[in-house]
Amino acid sequence: MGVFHWQVYVIVGLFIAADAVEMGFISFVTEVLKEEWNLSKGERATMESMIFVGMLVGCPTWGWLADRFGRRPIMLLSASLVSLFGFLTAMCQNASQLIPCRLVVGFGCAGNVVAFDVFAELLPTARRGPV
Repeated sequence: MGVFHWQVYVIVGLFIAADAVEMGFISFVTEVLKEEWNLSKGERATMESMIFVGMLVGCPTWGWLADRFGRRPIMLLSASLVSLFGFLTAMCQNASQLIPCRLVVGFGCAGNVVAFDVFAELLPTARRGPV
């Protein structure tokens, strides 16, 4: 493996780290916001589950888009969605604003799976799987 492969490895790792942070942080946020926004248990559960609903819809969608338009542009588009709507999450003033943002973040996080495909396709043939 050369320098290029290690660079791709780091980039894919950052994609996956961002995905993990986006999925995990909402449970901490809802604990803080339940008092400030006077959230019911149902609203908190909805806020926490929206990322998974987005991923459920996003996984087949991103796979189809990556096959149709190429992996690199779809990987960048999904990362852009996660970045933009992750930022917009911080700007939300109530649950009705936060819930759709988290849905789109989940949709975008589902596209990070394409990064694994990019990495696997760029690896030298000898390194692609166990021998």
